[in-house]
Amino acid sequence: MGRVLTKLTEFEEAKIAVSGSMATILLAILIKGLELNSLDGLVLVCATTAVSYMLPFPGLDGIKVFFGSKLLYIFSFVFVLLSAFLLNFVNGFIVLILSLIAALTILINYFYRHNK
Repeated sequence: MGRVLTKLTEFEEAKIAVSGSMATILLAILIKGLELNSLDGLVLVCATTAVSYMLPFPGLDGIKVFFGSKLLYIFSFVFVLLSAFLLNFVNGFIVLILSLIAALTILINYFYRHNK
């Protein structure tokens, strides 16, 4: 009652689908920031889960994001993949900043190349 649209759009589904992988990779970054060696296995599980869910295969969240918004997919996939990779080498906050900068750079580059 009072709403014109009662179904979710593909973009709204994409935003919902990407939130799981983003939350998982942010949890991995937070755990890595605690610098407890006993939780390194949990960081690996979180990072692997986040990356695997972003792959654009049927049944995974990545395909909803890919078809819902290519720009959102590019940003989120680069962010999650780079964060998972950098978690092996640097501390949590630095991972967040570097991944965010790289993902935004690639997103802007893609946007300008495909919208001439």
